[in-house]
Amino acid sequence: MHLRKIRIKILAWQGVIYRIFIICCNTAFFWILTGEFKIAVSVSLGWNAINMGLYYLYHYFFARTHKLGK
Repeated sequence: MHLRKIRIKILAWQGVIYRIFIICCNTAFFWILTGEFKIAVSVSLGWNAINMGLYYLYHYFFARTHKLGK
């Protein structure tokens, strides 16, 4: 089995653009829900910080229990 080469630069930019897109979507949702833009931005940033932390925590434990790479 041949592993594909990962282009880290593209992966990093994709992650940044995705995170910005999600923050904008969450802000719009919370703005509609609360009616306050400042609160919507704060909640969106907090929500995304928690979400990203949980995502990396999951991957940390997954990587500890499964062999990744060669």
